[in-house]
Amino acid sequence: MKAAETRQTALAVSGLGITYQATLIDGKTLAFETAIDNTTDREDLDGVLDTFIGAAKRQQAIEELPLVKQSLSTNLQTLRDQERARAEAVAGSQARISVVNSGRRTPREIPEGDKAAVMQFDQRISQIKAAVAAARARIPYLEAVIARREPPELFPVAQPDVGEAADAA
Repeated sequence: MKAAETRQTALAVSGLGITYQATLIDGKTLAFETAIDNTTDREDLDGVLDTFIGAAKRQQAIEELPLVKQSLSTNLQTLRDQERARAEAVAGSQARISVVNSGRRTPREIPEGDKAAVMQFDQRISQIKAAVAAARARIPYLEAVIARREPPELFPVAQPDVGEAADAA
């Protein structure tokens, strides 16, 4: 069994040692340590812990915000590029079909390869849009944490429409 560590305090009262550690985005550890009177009530103890946790969350938000903003910028550029490439693929496919169909009685359909390529573009665009939406929701959350304001909900629970609520009653 490990021997209890003794620390000198200004008060000659037995106390509780509190340590809180948080790992930051870059892998560094942020640690807080304090000693409080062991007769401290639960509210005061919770207040100390809330202070430590709040400070750690704020520091994490300070580190995360520039990364999220950079990710948003990159994703917006990638989205524009993918939408442009999709439009070019569709236009190229339509141009090939127009040439093939000129003079034919039965128009030829879009080749499966062209359909698959457009579907891949659509899938990538959908994924990028989801990443953009997540970053746009995360930025105000992080800014509120940094400013010590109540952050907005990242994923608010959908409330039923007034009509739906009236129908249920």
